[in-house]
Amino acid sequence: MNLYIRQDASPSSEGWWDWAIWLEGSSDDLEDVAYVEYVLHPTFPNPVQKVTNRDSNFRLSARGWGEFNIKARVHFEEDDDGDDGDNDNLLVMDHWLELDEIAPAKEVFRSPSKSDRPPRLYLSSAVADIEFAYSLKEALEDGGVEVLLKQDMGVQNLSVLLQTQRRSVQAGLLMVSDMGNPWMVRDYMVLAENKISSMVVQIGASYDLPEEVRDLPRFQIKDISETEQVAPSIARRVLERL
Repeated sequence: MNLYIRQDASPSSEGWWDWAIWLEGSSDDLEDVAYVEYVLHPTFPNPVQKVTNRDSNFRLSARGWGEFNIKARVHFEEDDDGDDGDNDNLLVMDHWLELDEIAPAKEVFRSPSKSDRPPRLYLSSAVADIEFAYSLKEALEDGGVEVLLKQDMGVQNLSVLLQTQRRSVQAGLLMVSDMGNPWMVRDYMVLAENKISSMVVQIGASYDLPEEVRDLPRFQIKDISETEQVAPSIARRVLERL
């Protein structure tokens, strides 16, 4: 049996998305499915949604903000003995809902210099979010990017870094949660002055982004409780832009 999850998403308004999730597989495999329970983020009023429509491939459509993990509990038809409680009649899958950035980049990222050295990215994070920042840094480095994390730079500020380093930074990634990021706007301005484009990673919805960075490409996630899924997902899409 080879069932897997597909999705699509489109922006509907500022920070909000219309999205859908469904099963893909052979007609024989889908015929064996009785129904699917999708377990959404607890911020949804009814986080457990049961879908029985096989004709739509058990498609669930919804509207919301922020990326999160969706658990799909696939229940199969009863066997000949009428037993639907066996583990063989239940398949549990996870899917990280990915929502592309809400606005196109106004500038193009700098092309990496023609050398054997990897591209370089500057990651700005508040101290309160440092644990996730290191997870994101590790995921980016696994993809072949050199990451300069603000907390690892010591007393050297970003302006000095860009003035003294022989090889420039290709992009900036500005991370912010409801704890704020006191360096975000300043770092963005320095990057912009050096014609380096930035993206925002926003954790949660309660933080009102400063006007200066509100139109930047943004990845908005519900929370970072499932770091092992969040960090690689963001890293992969950032790497596609470098």
